[in-house]
Amino acid sequence: MTRHAGYLFVKTVFVLLGTLGAASCSNGDEIKWTEEVRLQDGKVIQVKRRTELTSGGFPVQKRGFQKYHEVCYAPLSVYWKSKPEYRPEAFEIVNGKPYMKVTLGSFNACRLHGYPETDALYYEWTGTGWKQIRSDEFPPNARLNLLQNPLGNVAANDVRGLVSQREKESRDASVYYSLKVTGARGLNETPPFKGICRRHKVEEPAPAKTTDIFLPSEDRGCE
Repeated sequence: MTRHAGYLFVKTVFVLLGTLGAASCSNGDEIKWTEEVRLQDGKVIQVKRRTELTSGGFPVQKRGFQKYHEVCYAPLSVYWKSKPEYRPEAFEIVNGKPYMKVTLGSFNACRLHGYPETDALYYEWTGTGWKQIRSDEFPPNARLNLLQNPLGNVAANDVRGLVSQREKESRDASVYYSLKVTGARGLNETPPFKGICRRHKVEEPAPAKTTDIFLPSEDRGCE
């Protein structure tokens, strides 16, 4: 598969996950919800999430792109706000310490982050911010447990209120099916993401500075 073809294939998958919507023209919709999250020990917690859409453009782009991904967990004062290309997929708490994982979705993201062998980025919460860690420092039994597709085909079908684990599995049915049949724990272990950074690695000087995946904090107290 050529680099260009690989990029288009991965981009298509993200479209299916809900990066783009297909509804009536939007003027910057904000979408907020509370989500059940099952941790590796079986405990179910609730996190607050938020995203916002750019304005759409009829007829080609009927709904906008997501501007960011926001996650807030009040009991541990955890706040996450990442750029739209860095969608969090796993939120875990082990021995009171929160962790987050993001699968890289393009060869450009791989390049910007030094072509990680696991095709993903991992973080731990320090109490005041997120610190990037090695893959072997991330909880080994953590699995994808965050909703990937909050958008409906029309605004009326966007997530709202409390989103149960059952509703999440229904909205992300293709994702959970892929995890089940492959035995994978996250998107980085399933096609087309597995090995994406290795397949598209090129010999060139590394970026002078690792790209920051975060946006300026707008922590509003998990409202």
